[in-house]
Amino acid sequence: TSASQHKSNCTRYDISKNGDVTVVEAECAYAVDKVTSRTEMSGDFKKAFEVKIVSTTVTQPPSGKPLTRERKIDQTGEYLGADCSDIKPGEAIAEDGSRVMVQ
Repeated sequence: TSASQHKSNCTRYDISKNGDVTVVEAECAYAVDKVTSRTEMSGDFKKAFEVKIVSTTVTQPPSGKPLTRERKIDQTGEYLGADCSDIKPGEAIAEDGSRVMVQ
């Protein structure tokens, strides 16, 4: 999502530093979804990184009950080398060796 999309969809999009951790707190609306999230990022992003995301999405259909989904995502990564084999942008290899698309 681009910075211009954040400005048009988010009532709050704050970026701050807490020691060596970058924190992004956001409240955004997309169609029938309202998303509140907190993302914490650390590492040098050259050799290693860690990202933690906690979010709540409330979907309010035009007629019907709201649906609330909570997500918690913890990601870690490390640089293994310049050769990425045949992995494509947006893909990740799960622990079981299967390929998954990441958001």
